[in-house]
Amino acid sequence: MKFWEQLVVVRVDCLTLYAGEDANGIADKYKKYIFQPELKNIEFQLGEKAGQDYNITVKPRTIKDFLK
Repeated sequence: MKFWEQLVVVRVDCLTLYAGEDANGIADKYKKYIFQPELKNIEFQLGEKAGQDYNITVKPRTIKDFLK
């Protein structure tokens, strides 16, 4: 029902027009409306830590920081 309420169609006098070319357009809109992508559950396993940590030295940005 939600799809049909949201569908915008130009007013026509006869529904036989939808049985022709426009029926494919409505079907495509409906497929896009109900589309739900597959969700993949991928688990990552972290191993042992390799190497040493990199220690960053903080450089003074102002004169006040330099004098500390």
